[in-house]
Amino acid sequence: MGIQGVPGAALRAFSKIIPDSKIYGADIDSKSLINEGNIRSHFVNQLDRSTFDDLSLFVGKDIDLLIIDGLHTPRADLNTLLALYQNVAESGFIVIEDIAPRAAKYLWPIVVKVLKRKININLYDRKNGYLLVFQK
Repeated sequence: MGIQGVPGAALRAFSKIIPDSKIYGADIDSKSLINEGNIRSHFVNQLDRSTFDDLSLFVGKDIDLLIIDGLHTPRADLNTLLALYQNVAESGFIVIEDIAPRAAKYLWPIVVKVLKRKININLYDRKNGYLLVFQK
């Protein structure tokens, strides 16, 4: 998040942009767990798969947009993807932010094949890392 970062800022920004939506956040940092208006947050440790069990129930089914913006490591991102993939709506999107170049180019194309699902995948080279967008 950086020294200038404000916990929950991204969740609040989405809430203002899409006020009629349900917005769910998940974090290991208790300062980032906010529950206000249309925002609900839940504890998760991306490196501990067992913490995702309750999260999957918490967010429910038919998520239109899942943004994975956590530890930015392949293991953490994979854990999140595997835990919540089934919760994303059939035409929903999954965005993984700030991926290192090596993982973006070599790891993620393999992950898509291993998932054995029909997924459209786009990789974007951004200033601070790659952005991977899946569409179910």
